Amino acid sequence: MANRPVISERDELPEARRRRLDSFLTFLRPGGFTTPDDIEALESCQQGFVSGGVEWAEWNDISRGMGRNPKATDEEQMRVFWRRWRDQMDGRR
Repeated sequence: MANRPVISERDELPEARRRRLDSFLTFLRPGGFTTPDDIEALESCQQGFVSGGVEWAEWNDISRGMGRNPKATDEEQMRVFWRRWRDQMDGRR
């Protein structure tokens, strides 16, 4: 139990908890407001990448700025997020 990530405050007010859970269920879940169109957009991107010959596709793999000190327009923050997500899923701290 001690290794579980904290997703809310222990003393979260019941109304705040209700709103947070309702927001998750109506907005982020598979049938929520945001997920279906995000999936559609991602599938369209993948179709474009597979088709080849797209000059801007190299910027859609979050590699911009690798191998140098990060700039504001680089994607280091996204790489850090996904590395941390992977570590969490693998049970690493």
